[in-house]
Amino acid sequence: MSAIFFGTFMGLLQPVLSGSPTPWGGRVLMGAISGSLFGAGMTWFISRWWEDAGGYTKARSLQTALRKRRLPDDADPQEWSALLDLQEVSIHRARWYTAILIAAAILNTVFALTRAAPELGLLPWFGVAIFAAMAIYAPFETRSRRAAVHELRKGLERSGTPGDEGASS
Repeated sequence: MSAIFFGTFMGLLQPVLSGSPTPWGGRVLMGAISGSLFGAGMTWFISRWWEDAGGYTKARSLQTALRKRRLPDDADPQEWSALLDLQEVSIHRARWYTAILIAAAILNTVFALTRAAPELGLLPWFGVAIFAAMAIYAPFETRSRRAAVHELRKGLERSGTPGDEGASS
C-alpha cells in the first residue's frame, strides 16, 4: 500500500521536477500503477528472503540479532549457523548490487547531462541523487552487516564451547 502512495506522490511531484504538461489524472494513474508494480516486486523479494531465513519469525529474529549484534538467549547453534551462512551469501551478492547502483547513477548522470529529453527538466537529476545516495550508502551498510555477522559467529562459537553454556555476549 505504501508503494502505491509513493508512486502516486511521485506522479504528483513529476510536474514540479519536469514541468511536464501531463494531465493530473494521468500522473496519478501512472504513479499508482508504477507504485503497485514496485510494491509487488518488493513483496516478492522480501517474501523470498523470509522464506530463505525460515519464515517471518526467524527473519525478524535474525534482523534483531544483526541490529543488536547479539544472539537470542535460546539460539540453536546449528540453526543460527545456517542463518548466518545465508547472510554471508547475501553480503557477497551485495557487492553486485552496489555495482548496479553505481552504473545506474552514472547512466542517469549521462542522461541528465546530454539532456536527451529536455522536457523532463530536473527529473533525471532526481534519479542521479537517488542512485548516487544508494550507491554511497550500500558499501557502508554491507560493511556493517559483515561486522555484525562476524560478531554473531563469535558469539555462536562461544555458546557452542563445552562447559561454557552460561557465558553471555
